[in-house]
Amino acid sequence: MCKASLHAKETRKAVAGEVLAVGTNYLGMGAFHPQGVAIAQCLVCVEMGAELTLANIPQKARDLYGLNDTEEVLFYETEGSHNYIVHDLVMFRDRPDLGALPLAHFAGPKVRATMKLVDAAEDAVEALKRLAIAPKLVSQTPTIDDLHDRHIASLVE
Repeated sequence: MCKASLHAKETRKAVAGEVLAVGTNYLGMGAFHPQGVAIAQCLVCVEMGAELTLANIPQKARDLYGLNDTEEVLFYETEGSHNYIVHDLVMFRDRPDLGALPLAHFAGPKVRATMKLVDAAEDAVEALKRLAIAPKLVSQTPTIDDLHDRHIASLVE
C-alpha cells in the first residue's frame, strides 16, 4: 500500500502506458489517481523506480525550477512516518542538478503522468544510480519546514 492512500476508498497498482492525474491528498501529499476520479475515491500506487512522463507541469513550478511543460521523471517512494508528512519524490532525467523534489510540487488539475516502466525490478539504490543523483537525494530533499516556507499550495494552479 502506498502511504498517500491511507484514506482512499480503494487503491490499485499503476499499469504501464496509462495516463494518470497528479493531485494531493488531504494531507498535501502528492498522489496519482485516475483521471476524473477523486483521490479520496481511488489512489494509484506507483512502484519505486518507475519511469513516467509528467505533462502540463504547472507554470509556477516550471518557472521555479526551469522546467519544460513536459518532462521525463523517475519516481522515488519514500518511507512513511507516524510523526511527519513525508513526501514521495520525483527526479528529473534531464535535470539531475535539481535532486529529488516532492511530487506535490507538480500537482494540478491539468497535470498528467504517463506510466512508462511500472514494475521496477530494482531496489531504490539501483533506481537512484540510474540517474546518478543518489548523493543529492539526502542533501536536496526539502524538510517539512522547507515545504511550508515555499508555500506548496501556491504551486497548484
